[in-house]
Amino acid sequence: MRDMEDGEFERSLRLGLGRAVLFLQTHASAPYRATILQGVLHNQAYQPQFEGDRAAYMLDIIAATEEATFYHAQILEAVPSTTEDWDLDHLLGMVRRLAQQGHQLARDLLYAYVVTHFTDGINGADQIVVLDGLSAFRLVAELWAKLDPDDAIDCLDDSLLVLLEERYGVETTHQQLAILAQDDHSVATYVEAIARDRLDRNANKEARMQREDRTLAEVQDLIRARGARAPRGQLGRWGQNASDMDLSRAATGLLTETDPSRQRGYLYLFWSRPFPFEPAPLLYLAESVEVELAFAATKALVPLAHPAVRTWACA
Repeated sequence: MRDMEDGEFERSLRLGLGRAVLFLQTHASAPYRATILQGVLHNQAYQPQFEGDRAAYMLDIIAATEEATFYHAQILEAVPSTTEDWDLDHLLGMVRRLAQQGHQLARDLLYAYVVTHFTDGINGADQIVVLDGLSAFRLVAELWAKLDPDDAIDCLDDSLLVLLEERYGVETTHQQLAILAQDDHSVATYVEAIARDRLDRNANKEARMQREDRTLAEVQDLIRARGARAPRGQLGRWGQNASDMDLSRAATGLLTETDPSRQRGYLYLFWSRPFPFEPAPLLYLAESVEVELAFAATKALVPLAHPAVRTWACA
């Protein structure tokens, strides 16, 4: 791996690029300790709600250094005092992965955090369910059953049941929960509350989908009018459901657009659906000096399985 110019390692780390991991595998990490620690303690994703989890990436970074024990201790020490939601979610994700690797202190910290912060917005419940499945879900149900009605409504979390359904399958999950519910009334109550909540949310789903059923012309008008301020979620879902022809026409729109804000609007369309042309234009935008545009283009590269993308990420 070649040497990096000043600031290049920090930029690669901030963007979550594999080249930062490869660099550390062949270079001493000590000169970059402050930069790495910043990425360990803080979620540096520009839009973490869309970019996803940086925890696995930062643990790969740590594994490539000579100071894994130091960074692991920093993670565990930071959890109790961290209050910013994205940073806390990032830290708890790393703690859970350390627990999966057999780190007992990490496991103990994660469970203790869930018990003492259960009514907080970020409480780690999803992490223990990923870690231990049904037994962790049972603990969550027991904690939920002890809440007063107002807190119980706020802490009702369908996503935890989804995690079980993805892990074991829907049928097996509900069979196992039915068995648990025979001995634990809190499990039965919690699952019933989730089922009612799902029905309430599904009642509004059709109306919401109709609002997002835009034509290509309407999508382009939205991007021209609002650029990067256009609703990312709606544009992303449109990109997922668009016909191949409309998606290709939208890609052509991106290629002919020169305004950076509108380019970002077009890029949102390809965050979940692969860009239909060669990736060269996206690779060019991913090197932009405008961090927001570079991030949007990098995100649009994720769905692509193309040798040029792999080469760029590892360069």
